Amino acid sequence: FLMMFTLISKKIVKFLSYFLPEQYVRNITIFLVTLPRDMRTIFTTLQILFDTYYYKIRNRTALTEFEKIVEKYPDKDCILYNDAVWTLKDIDTNSNKIAQVFFNYGYRKGDVIALLMTNRPEYVCIWLGLGKLGVVTALINTNLRSSSLIHCINTAKSKAVVYSEDFAQAILEARPSLGSNIRFFQLGGQTIEGITKLDNSLKAAPDQAPTVPYKIDYKDHLMYIYTSGTTGFPKAAIMPHSRFLFMSASLRHLLGLTKQDIVYNPLPLYHTAGGLLGISAGITLGATVVIRAKFSASSYIPECIKYNCTVGQYIGEICRYLLAVPPKPTDVEHKLRVIVGNGLRPAIWAKFVERFNVPNVMEVYGSTEGNLQFANLDNTIGAVGSIPRFLPGSHYIGSIIQVDMKTMQPIRNENGFCVQCGVDEPGMFIGIIPWKNSVKEVFGYLDKSESSKKFIYNVFK
Repeated sequence: FLMMFTLISKKIVKFLSYFLPEQYVRNITIFLVTLPRDMRTIFTTLQILFDTYYYKIRNRTALTEFEKIVEKYPDKDCILYNDAVWTLKDIDTNSNKIAQVFFNYGYRKGDVIALLMTNRPEYVCIWLGLGKLGVVTALINTNLRSSSLIHCINTAKSKAVVYSEDFAQAILEARPSLGSNIRFFQLGGQTIEGITKLDNSLKAAPDQAPTVPYKIDYKDHLMYIYTSGTTGFPKAAIMPHSRFLFMSASLRHLLGLTKQDIVYNPLPLYHTAGGLLGISAGITLGATVVIRAKFSASSYIPECIKYNCTVGQYIGEICRYLLAVPPKPTDVEHKLRVIVGNGLRPAIWAKFVERFNVPNVMEVYGSTEGNLQFANLDNTIGAVGSIPRFLPGSHYIGSIIQVDMKTMQPIRNENGFCVQCGVDEPGMFIGIIPWKNSVKEVFGYLDKSESSKKFIYNVFK
């Protein structure tokens, strides 16, 4: 169909070139060439919006979607970790135990508990179990130590910290600077005085979730995810259930995910890409997700082969690291139909696709604290997404404006309004905030003063 459409489009353009000015012909050519891509963009966007509308009017949450999928496929593999297999029922049972333990310790809706733990299935069970109580989980970057670690725990107003045994020393060093009322729970390792051994509490906990005397709603906070902290201390971005479900629906429709897919997710679970997008495929759709303690370039393709993965995730320089691994005949023996992420440089894109024979690369862009999401839907090398310009009100999707590259402040015209960038002109990507309760509502940072720094007013009118 696409080949036929392209052939007909060329004939139409050639015919019109006899009657119309060159600029008109150019605009029509761009419209026709990008029309298949733009139509797919519109169709996919509508699917996501319909799902989101359903979640909103039915007051759905990440928890209700998980419960629905557990009821349908209790014995379906949810998380694969080394040689361990965790079914949806296993995740549900363990998250129920977490909910029971922390309910009995007195934690309730709106409380915040920090989580510092390496990738493992228990990581998901902990924030999911806390979510069943309406408790917000602050996902702490495992690379943080001393002042940065203390800042992240304190700025979230955490009432407790859950950590794995490999972070015992980091917590003990930070403990004197943390709130005196904070309780500490350690998973694994030796018993430490003054710290609750979570393993013991979980063994005694029942398999059923506790009955809570309140309702957990669509817009309630589920977790806090921190920025990288490149311009100071990391900032906590708010992730409500509504945002979680929106991102889950986006990934499902963009990739055409089904419960038969097996997703290779070697990314940190404290990060949006790994801990939210990757894991959501398992707990809201019923796909299987492969996780590992830490990314390994030499293990990526071999493990995709081992687990029969159909979808692979990447971020940043991961693809460059994969190319740096000496080539093997087995590089193409995987079943990956698509890899998804952001940060694949155009300079190595074609080399990566050729060497590993990956049919589709979906480069995406998303802002954890903002409301901008884009995806490369047509496998164009170097592209991160597109805006269908033939649509009225395309500013609603997003715009790129000119900025002073030193101050990063918008450049304004003689009327005081921002100026859109031209072709191949670098600038700042901005998204409109149309109204409260819309799909593009911005929840920003926990620190509202930091959120306000992200707002620009009087942009185009």
